[in-house]
Amino acid sequence: MWRACSLRKPGRRAWGFWRRPTAANALISRWQGHIFPSSAYENGGIHEAIMEYENNVFFDILAEDLARRDMNDAPIDESNYAELAHRIEAYINEFEENGTDNILVDIDTTI
Repeated sequence: MWRACSLRKPGRRAWGFWRRPTAANALISRWQGHIFPSSAYENGGIHEAIMEYENNVFFDILAEDLARRDMNDAPIDESNYAELAHRIEAYINEFEENGTDNILVDIDTTI
């Protein structure tokens, strides 16, 4: 990957480019001019790590959204931050124990 850099010297400013290896290079293999997923990518647990990250982010966002909804989407400040944190923690604990099994959405699905 090429990176742009600013080379600053007293009284002078210049721009340059250099090739810098990135972590992404560890995830690809090159063969006869083609790029393929590397064995580190395929066998190194990257898929499981991504899935775990996505699950954590999903449940964190859901917990905060539900907690804010419970508080009628009030602006958060010092006076109600502890309440928000407590509600988020309660939802996180529920999700850790039961996942989404206890979530009930009441909507009309008729077309």
